[in-house]
Amino acid sequence: MNKEKELIVVEVFVDKLEEGEAIVNTIVKVAEKLRELTVKTIIKDIFDDEVISRYGILVSPSIAVNGVLMAVGYRPSEGDFKDMLLRATMRI
Repeated sequence: MNKEKELIVVEVFVDKLEEGEAIVNTIVKVAEKLRELTVKTIIKDIFDDEVISRYGILVSPSIAVNGVLMAVGYRPSEGDFKDMLLRATMRI
């Protein structure tokens, strides 16, 4: 029986595109190790009106996983991203 992969949406909020791309590369690297997950990444401008209205004023970089703000003002390590992605799959 094939188990359907869990979809996790990671939003990366930055003021510099290059920083967002570097963070996404790290997320992809971690996600490849967690094969049971499908991770979709989205880079958004931290000053976007939609971002501000949903999350408030943020510090770059900030990370939301499945709509939950998980990191503000720092770039998480690979281990931090792994924990974030795994926590997003927990049913509590």
